[in-house]
Amino acid sequence: MLFAPEGCYTDIAFGITRRGRDQVREHHRIWRTAVPEFAMLREHAYESGSTVIVKTVCYGTFSGADLGGGKLKATFRSFRARAISVLELNEQSQILACTEYYDKSTMPIGDATPFNHLAWPYQDLAEALSTKMVTAS
Repeated sequence: MLFAPEGCYTDIAFGITRRGRDQVREHHRIWRTAVPEFAMLREHAYESGSTVIVKTVCYGTFSGADLGGGKLKATFRSFRARAISVLELNEQSQILACTEYYDKSTMPIGDATPFNHLAWPYQDLAEALSTKMVTAS
């Protein structure tokens, strides 16, 4: 298991915190339903003791279910964004806390596209999906 039973996930941009494995799993299920082909690709990772910091490029298309209980309607727009995740691990290397930082204006509901100059890291979506860094479990 990636997350410890008492682990939590915090999305700073949307002000969401999920506590416990079941809530974290549900959060990722909701996200993957809204953005079915979402990929998070590692650019850099840094480790110091029980802390890991990962810089990623995230991309996908908001083409699935609405978010926020229907308040955020699917835009069918593709997005590319950079994110930083700070992970605190327990002695079994399970995640006690994952805090993600990104500019939500670059995400599926945003208007900004500051990373459009970045090349897509893979030739096609199938290749990207076969090398995803993160899976929900």
